[in-house]
Amino acid sequence: ASWGEPPARSSSPGGWRPPCSVDFDVEVDARPGRDIVVVVGDHPVAGCWKPDWSKVVLTHAPGQGRHGRRWAGTASLAEGAVLEFKLVVLKRHGPRWEDAIPNRRIGPLRGAAQYVARFNRAPGDEAGGSG
Repeated sequence: ASWGEPPARSSSPGGWRPPCSVDFDVEVDARPGRDIVVVVGDHPVAGCWKPDWSKVVLTHAPGQGRHGRRWAGTASLAEGAVLEFKLVVLKRHGPRWEDAIPNRRIGPLRGAAQYVARFNRAPGDEAGGSG
């Protein structure tokens, strides 16, 4: 748009949608300074299933969670968005995907949301899997 013109409207139904933030709080066995924890999924912000493309990079929160294994980060998505995803640990020898559970899902988003999880554990599952 040129100066003085209104911004172009989105082609999505209903036009422009305000962003919603999703705060991720994840317990995962990863090594700070060596490993990178990312959210990888079906949305461009989550890399379109390509771990190296994800913009949702979680950072280590020292001293938090069980054994200091807490990683946290935030994603910004449009209101009404649905995100299907996995947690992935990027290691020197390649990515370690969650493989013991189905894809995770959050949405449709309405305002801010928080997603708390343990790596390779289904929501509400405290037994089984590996983390």
